[in-house]
Amino acid sequence: MATFTTADRTRLHHVDRGSGEPVVVFVHGWCSNLDTWSAQLAHYDARHRVIALDRRGHGRSDPSRTGYEVGVHAADLAELLDHVGVGDAMVVAHAGGVPAALHVAVDHPHLVAGLALIEARLGPPAVGARSGLLALVESLRGDDGPAVLERTYRSFFIDAAGDDAVAAATAMPIEVVADELAGLAIDSQALARAVTQPVWWISAEAADAGRIGSLFTSVQVAQLTATGHFPQVESPEALHGIIDEALAALRR
Repeated sequence: MATFTTADRTRLHHVDRGSGEPVVVFVHGWCSNLDTWSAQLAHYDARHRVIALDRRGHGRSDPSRTGYEVGVHAADLAELLDHVGVGDAMVVAHAGGVPAALHVAVDHPHLVAGLALIEARLGPPAVGARSGLLALVESLRGDDGPAVLERTYRSFFIDAAGDDAVAAATAMPIEVVADELAGLAIDSQALARAVTQPVWWISAEAADAGRIGSLFTSVQVAQLTATGHFPQVESPEALHGIIDEALAALRR
């Protein structure tokens, strides 16, 4: 485990090991950390250089009083990749980490050769009380916030494989949890439309291939079965098969 300090003096913990190209970069989602990528890091580090980080406020990285917006997470990731000398990477992002990965692909295209997006939710900006995302933010900020978080996070898994992830999420300060989720209330569809790199869209439920195809210049859609919202934890071998295909395509 290594530590990198960003321009605003936030320390980010990360893993950087293995060798081989393309480099594979793993970006975790909301209330998660790099430990959820343990199976992927072990699978790929014999053939690829692999990098994963705890995003600010998550895992072993520093919290900050502000800075949980997507643009800040994207800047952190871009700074880290520049710091370790990585470009043309395959960026594998999960759920709430997807918008930051898209942001980096658009603003720093030399860093990203391709994107594997797992369980992404892309939409227009979340506005008003009718927004499910913002309603959840308000619930998290209420008196029952910790209980709401635990119920929500347990619903992401189909079995006990998620116990460690649930424990990590519920150990986070509830104000960081809420601020992090509020930061996702952006127009992520607009980001997707600006991406020019090839994309692999990976979901646990049947995706609307037509809608996804309308958002990206080049996209392959794949569905995983027998898994919940965290296939990297619950169905790693099936996920590796799709990522392997994406890496082979980039090498070609």
